[in-house]
Amino acid sequence: MHIAFFTIPTVGHVYPTLAVVAELVRRGHRVTYPSTGQRAPDIEEQGATVVPVSFLADAEATVGRLERAYSDDRPDLVVVDRMAVAGRVVAAAWHVPAVQSWSYRVGYPPVRDGLPAPKKHLAYFPRAFQSADSADVLGDEYCFVGPCIRQQSAAGWQPPAGDGPLVLISSAVDASGFAGTDWRVVVASGVPQLRVLAHAAVYVGHGGMGGIMEALSYGRPVVAVPRSPEQQANAARLSELGLGTALGPADLTPAALRTAVDAVAKDDAVADRILQMRYELVTAGGTTRAADVIEDCLP
Repeated sequence: MHIAFFTIPTVGHVYPTLAVVAELVRRGHRVTYPSTGQRAPDIEEQGATVVPVSFLADAEATVGRLERAYSDDRPDLVVVDRMAVAGRVVAAAWHVPAVQSWSYRVGYPPVRDGLPAPKKHLAYFPRAFQSADSADVLGDEYCFVGPCIRQQSAAGWQPPAGDGPLVLISSAVDASGFAGTDWRVVVASGVPQLRVLAHAAVYVGHGGMGGIMEALSYGRPVVAVPRSPEQQANAARLSELGLGTALGPADLTPAALRTAVDAVAKDDAVADRILQMRYELVTAGGTTRAADVIEDCLP
């Protein structure tokens, strides 16, 4: 059957869907995915057909573009990101079922926007990471499947020389505080991040849900340096659960960053809590469960 994925064209919203797209294609479905620019090759690599439409801030204009692009090829179901409101509008107009995906914590209480309720909600993190005030009250229509991590080629990358611990830094921070220490620093730009995480002792990132989930999947503590409200909320939950720590802009100095990395790397209690969270991630079901949820919603 024909399944369309509608999401905004940012790394944090596109990448969590890619392994699910590949799994649905493997199961014999035809997947289309509106996108333009640098995300398109990643989408095509999963076997999906890229539709040259970009989600704009102007939802009304995006609705028109989607209607024209799909005028002769309506999908049987749409998987729509919470931020891609235009996707839910066209799904309602086409009278096709929708699955709403969440690449960040689920909003609670639900927003009443006058559109038909999605058949299911798909969250790319475990229920245990959802806000404490809502994790237990969101019903079974909310499927917390955990991270759906795609395979990456490790060709050409080797850990830097040395015997010291490795820290992976994917955020634009000043790493000069590690100079003269045993730490080996790898900056994520241009390297296979998952391959590096397999060797890392600590992950430093901006606090996006995808990066946090990847690090926890590999059992790595996180030092978050958030900037946006969404990242700040993720970092707060990370700290609350004892899976790492966060540094705000006012506290972020080279020395403070090194101190935070040292602390989480040596904290046995953090390691124990990460082990517990890894169990939550594994049992959430991941890519296979996400594809199952979507298939169960097909007409």
